[in-house]
Amino acid sequence: MGDTCAAGAKRSAEEDSVEIELVGKEIRLFHMGTFNCCMDSARLELDQSGQVLTLLEVEYTSQPCRCICPFKIAADIPVDTPGDYTLRIEQTSALWGESDTTLSWEGVVSIPDSR
Repeated sequence: MGDTCAAGAKRSAEEDSVEIELVGKEIRLFHMGTFNCCMDSARLELDQSGQVLTLLEVEYTSQPCRCICPFKIAADIPVDTPGDYTLRIEQTSALWGESDTTLSWEGVVSIPDSR
């Protein structure tokens, strides 16, 4: 969790960072994203459609404050078949009934034949 607060700031894909490691038959993902500083929890949902993996980060905040802060989210994504996968990270908030989804990051991850 960060110790700085950007009052009134908006989420920005340019501020997000992603680290990816291949571990066995999993993509190990670390995403430094921005969320409400008073976030209670986050839930991760994974959807796979062919070679596209979409990780949705859902933010839960019962008593929101007027600032955003960086939080590091980690996930292990199982992949059984070698090949090139498009990995998308999207964010949404359960705050005030919001339903807008924002694309935080997108890239290609190559899974080699021998792992």
